[in-house]
Amino acid sequence: MEGTKLLTRIINNKKILEPLHDDPFRVLDELISEPYNERIDEKKAEEWLLRNISH
Repeated sequence: MEGTKLLTRIINNKKILEPLHDDPFRVLDELISEPYNERIDEKKAEEWLLRNISH
């Protein structure tokens, strides 16, 4: 897909290409397996964003 941003990783000498999502809240929903609730899940969201901000 032209214009799609990708996250590129190398794991066990294999290139892994993952699309970067435009909807971080949908990604958070998938990560925590339930609807995102800012009051409850703010810390989890903050940690995830800090881990992934430089990728």
